[in-house]
Amino acid sequence: MIVIPVLDLQNGLAVAAMGGERKKYQPLKSIFDPSPDPVALVQSIIKHTGLQTFYIADLNAITGNGSNQHVINEIINRTSANLWLDRGVVIAAELKSNNRITTIAATETFKDWTTVKNLSKEIVSIDIKNGKLISTESHLTIDSVLKVSRQAGAKKFLHLRLDAVGGKRFNPKGLIKPIKGEDWYSGGGVASQSDLKILDQSGYLGALVGSSFHSGELTI
Repeated sequence: MIVIPVLDLQNGLAVAAMGGERKKYQPLKSIFDPSPDPVALVQSIIKHTGLQTFYIADLNAITGNGSNQHVINEIINRTSANLWLDRGVVIAAELKSNNRITTIAATETFKDWTTVKNLSKEIVSIDIKNGKLISTESHLTIDSVLKVSRQAGAKKFLHLRLDAVGGKRFNPKGLIKPIKGEDWYSGGGVASQSDLKILDQSGYLGALVGSSFHSGELTI
């Protein structure tokens, strides 16, 4: 089971996510570093756990209120980390994955589902809140996003429950069932080795871990 630490970036700092209510997020207090400085946190996590892949959500970019690109550049320049980056991409031209950064195409912001030609290098994030797909496109469903993503060559998927982030609300019911040849990851509420075991038994390759990881409750 692959474990991927989460860092949510807002106004240059790492913040603690709580139920998807982004206006209420506060600077992150992590066991890995007393400061919410994202670069210091990544450096410390690598040093103490050996983990090299991080999920980064640029909350400013996702909400259309600036970006944290300068911080992301610093992480790339000053650490050895590889990033899964959700920076609120809207159109296919913004999908710019490379050897260090894998771009997230998230249903919350992405609109080019019917025209995108190639998603083979990206991760498709199925964003869910209170059991419903989060999307600016009202006609989309989970099944329709999966269909067009697969047609565009997508092989990596994330089932992200935004209402469960920041708490111990992992719920295996309703997990999208992986199919052969695809890599699936889960995010939202994963707080224990038991949760990871359930995901493994459900065919998931890995999980995003946030609050439980930074508090030290979930050890790797």
